[in-house]
Amino acid sequence: MYLYTKFIFIILICFSYSVTYLISNNRNLKALNKIFVIFLTSLLLLAILFQGTIMSTIATLVGVGRGPDAVLYLFIYLSLSINFLLAKKIINLEENMKKVVQKISFIDYEKM
Repeated sequence: MYLYTKFIFIILICFSYSVTYLISNNRNLKALNKIFVIFLTSLLLLAILFQGTIMSTIATLVGVGRGPDAVLYLFIYLSLSINFLLAKKIINLEENMKKVVQKISFIDYEKM
């Protein structure tokens, strides 16, 4: 793998993380979050179906070498994107649980 190929994948991963962070902080953009995942999944399916034509061309442009290798890197990118989304959701759930527990404990303290 060439150096600029590694650089491209690092930029893609950073882009995915930043988009995930921006989408997760705004609660009104849950639909955009789903569109992002659907887009990446459909891109992976198209890459698998047309790996002889489209993926070989993309692999040559990126510098990976073969179409199946490009599909593998696309799958890795998709997996990381979904992991970023899930990690952010878990963090939001933990924050919400903390707020609920604090409210419940405050209500119990007032009853005493």
